[in-house]
Amino acid sequence: MDNKPEVTRSVIVGVDIPFWELVKLIIKYSFAAIPATLIIGVIFVGPFLLLGVLFPELK
Repeated sequence: MDNKPEVTRSVIVGVDIPFWELVKLIIKYSFAAIPATLIIGVIFVGPFLLLGVLFPELK
């Protein structure tokens, strides 16, 4: 006997989200993106600033 569970496939055809709930969600994500952008900027810019301080002749 085959002991594998049977796979049930499903398809989502629509999501019913009220308009103002969607607006609130988008605003929350927008505010969350600000600190995330600053953190990513520090991660990428920080090493280059450090290299500029350590090797000023490379300018």
